[in-house]
Amino acid sequence: MTRFEWLAGLKGRSLLKAVPFSGRTNQIRVHLASRGLPVVNDPVYGRESEGPCFSGLHSLRLGFNGIEGWQEIRAPWPEHFQPFCEAAGLASRRQRRRIHECR
Repeated sequence: MTRFEWLAGLKGRSLLKAVPFSGRTNQIRVHLASRGLPVVNDPVYGRESEGPCFSGLHSLRLGFNGIEGWQEIRAPWPEHFQPFCEAAGLASRRQRRRIHECR
């Protein structure tokens, strides 16, 4: 199961927060594609490549139980995400709404 939350949208694209509740291979990509919302430039589950050659999927934060307890890794937004986020007003922390859960 994966919970998706809409964060911002602009020109036919959306920025979503995805929270998977299990660790199945390609889970986020499969769930989005099954709803007609493929990840940008996904060569397996998406459509034809659109524009620059980069993936529209990014893990901002990853957490897991490690040997020393809970571990969390964070990675900043890729630079190619910045123009979209700024243009969509994400910097102003627009109101979020959950769109649905997939199983």
